[in-house]
Amino acid sequence: MSKRSFDGLAHGLCEAAIGTRLATSDLEVLTMLPDGTVSVDVIAGNCSHSSGVPMSLSLVSELRDWFESQFRPRHIDRTRVTGALVNIAYDTGAIETDRDTLVHFILGCQSHVQVGDKVYARSITNKRVWHRRNGA
Repeated sequence: MSKRSFDGLAHGLCEAAIGTRLATSDLEVLTMLPDGTVSVDVIAGNCSHSSGVPMSLSLVSELRDWFESQFRPRHIDRTRVTGALVNIAYDTGAIETDRDTLVHFILGCQSHVQVGDKVYARSITNKRVWHRRNGA
């Protein structure tokens, strides 16, 4: 197992978290909360919002499934990975919109994959997403 495999996992978590795995239903949940940070413990399968408001996102199971599917093709022994955390920061106030119909998100992501005492970290910043609200 090379350093590249773990770096790839960390990068892939960010790509998935604010790209391919982020569902419209999750964006809808985020529009109802204040701007902030969502923290996802990928291995435990749970998430929390920086405001302390309880929340549930389909993204959590999507990330967990994707993460676990990557061990075999990357030749990674699952028991070596002791942690996987993803923090998604979001801001919806940069562009004023009619929030009843359309919300503009600026997303940033930091991911950390822990293998023993080594942490592999990656980040993506300034990803912009337009979300058309349900019923709009």
